[in-house]
Amino acid sequence: MAGRQREISVSEFFLKNRHLLGFDTPTKALVTAVKEAVDNALDACEEAGILPDIKVRVGDRYGKSRVIVEDNGPGIVESQIARIFGKLLYGSKFHKLSQSRGQQGMGISAAGMYGQLTVGKPLHIVSRVKGDALASEMFVSIDTARNQPDIHKKKQLRWDRPHGTLVEMEMEGHYQKGPHSIEAYLQQTAIANPHVSIAYDSPQGKQIRHAWHGSSVASPKRPQVPPC
Repeated sequence: MAGRQREISVSEFFLKNRHLLGFDTPTKALVTAVKEAVDNALDACEEAGILPDIKVRVGDRYGKSRVIVEDNGPGIVESQIARIFGKLLYGSKFHKLSQSRGQQGMGISAAGMYGQLTVGKPLHIVSRVKGDALASEMFVSIDTARNQPDIHKKKQLRWDRPHGTLVEMEMEGHYQKGPHSIEAYLQQTAIANPHVSIAYDSPQGKQIRHAWHGSSVASPKRPQVPPC
């Protein structure tokens, strides 16, 4: 029997058991993806001593969803981007053997893998470290057999943020309102973290801003996120 056994990578295991990560239904998967991206942004900002200012945009059409989360955190050096977004169990939550938020602690790479499995699209990342003249842009997926990042394309570009990170992902998802919705999660996050500012563009084009001290302000409808 021992001769027939083989090593199964972390990503292969969760490939077959994605319900363990909160991606068992399209509705739950969309909320989980937003949560992982926002939690990642909050952790990065707080570890760097930066008051978080986060933008969340969600598009939903014909069973496919697009999530864009942008923060004003410290940014990520180019050499680390692929590993953080393209390798499960790699990142700040695991080097210290603990996590600040969330139940799974798998981070944004799990959301990226879900998108990869359902619509075949890699994660799109733009990140700039303070002092760098240009930002790094990268499209990254996970090699599920080896649990290693697969870089599809990368380049440097101009970005108006002096530092921060933008993550864009497409996936099979379904937007739904209610107590377990994206809106509910963002409101709860703002209440629990009164120092955080979150601007949210919903699939209907409505913008809600949770300003510092947890107050919520609804703005007139804006153009929707481009369809997937």
